[in-house]
Amino acid sequence: MIHPLRQRQAPAARPAHWMPQRPVRRPEPQPEPLPAVAAYADVSLQQAVQDWRQSHVAAGLSRNTQKSYAGTMEMFARWLALQGIPSPMLAELNTARVRAYITGMMTSGEYKPTTVRSRTIAIKIFARWCADEGFIREENPLGRVKNPKAPQKTSKPFTREEVAALLEAAARSRNAIRDTAMMMLMLATGLRAAEVSGLRVDELDLDRRRVKTLGKGAKERAVAFDEVTSAAMRRWLAARDSERTEVFLSAKGLPISGQTLYGILSRLGAIADVKNTRPHRFRDTFAATFADAHPDRVFQLQGLLGHEALAMSMRYARTAQAVHEVDGASVLDHLGVTAMPEPESIEDVMTTLRGEGYSVQDIMRAVRRSERTVRRVLHPGRAS
Repeated sequence: MIHPLRQRQAPAARPAHWMPQRPVRRPEPQPEPLPAVAAYADVSLQQAVQDWRQSHVAAGLSRNTQKSYAGTMEMFARWLALQGIPSPMLAELNTARVRAYITGMMTSGEYKPTTVRSRTIAIKIFARWCADEGFIREENPLGRVKNPKAPQKTSKPFTREEVAALLEAAARSRNAIRDTAMMMLMLATGLRAAEVSGLRVDELDLDRRRVKTLGKGAKERAVAFDEVTSAAMRRWLAARDSERTEVFLSAKGLPISGQTLYGILSRLGAIADVKNTRPHRFRDTFAATFADAHPDRVFQLQGLLGHEALAMSMRYARTAQAVHEVDGASVLDHLGVTAMPEPESIEDVMTTLRGEGYSVQDIMRAVRRSERTVRRVLHPGRAS
């Protein structure tokens, strides 16, 4: 028998139109809108560039890199001034402005495609730095700006005949011993212009025939050279008669600059009737000759040149036309340089200087001032 309280009650009758009701959802309270945040900080372009340059110094970038980046932003600021914005704020560093600047450079006909491309890359690097520093509230502010295309030119190294003509011109120059040693070192090692002008005596190991240099990005590397180059460097170090730490000095006994190096090579090129004797072409000649002689040693070439990217070294591997695999042969061997050029006699030097407009009195006055150096040049093994 079921207990009366446990008996199920029959459900009440529902109306015919009855439908189950859905629960009413009350709207959730919305947060108050945040104030709008400006995409660009209220900073002038000049102040941001100045902070950027200070970061380069702290990061240890080379002076040439710092100068290149600073020059690019100065040119951009000048262009903005021509557009009627003499004191631009950082907000002017936007996609529209940068694209207009690139278009102006490309259509003016005053800039090479490589220059336009390098300046575009520098501006985008600056924009990313501003984003990292919080000056721009966008991860990649100029990400939609494409880098202009530039033709990929292959290097054009010196021929054997041009190398012989240049070394002959160096042997007839006013500073024959220095110019010969400098040119042979550049051909044998592929050093950059800044590395040659800044080379110190303690970075040379003539016994082991090694040169240690600090290249781009503060990366140190060692490059070997041959006995002929070592003999040329020994002769120059014995003749320069200076206590300075720099290897290559001017006629006044001061360290040569990169601009001075350009001038020396241009003058020798004019004497030898060889065009385009910029320092980097000596580096191209070293790299192309090494790749020609050792096509399977691209990684070694990358280390010798101090390249961070392998693609830079691969350019020279594509330039090589023939294979001359000779183990132990130096770059100068493949260029046909097997002996150190001898400087001209005193009579020949006098004749050359007279032909360049120097009087006998000027020549003799310079000789008397450098009497000790002349003796050491003429008699390297004799004590002065």
